[in-house]
Amino acid sequence: MAAKYDFEIDLSEKEYSALMDIRGLKSDAHMMVMCAGTLANGGWRLQGSHDAFDDLLSDIWVEIEEGLAPKKNLPALRRIAKYITPEDSEEGCYEF
Repeated sequence: MAAKYDFEIDLSEKEYSALMDIRGLKSDAHMMVMCAGTLANGGWRLQGSHDAFDDLLSDIWVEIEEGLAPKKNLPALRRIAKYITPEDSEEGCYEF
């Protein structure tokens, strides 16, 4: 029987690479990123619980807000944040 996940998103290779550059991911987020499945188009699929995605989103915001992420990764990290919480994109939460 296949595992049931609360949430899943598909990422491009560039987006997945930006996640791999984050050091110190919370445990659930780390496991989700490390266990991502590959897609036929060369992308990656993250599957996990709401808590794991909340942790990942929190880690992404720390990277962005504290200036830890390389500038080249910022667009990809913002896109991932929008995938996780698309309702926030309408409020301008992803504009820096």
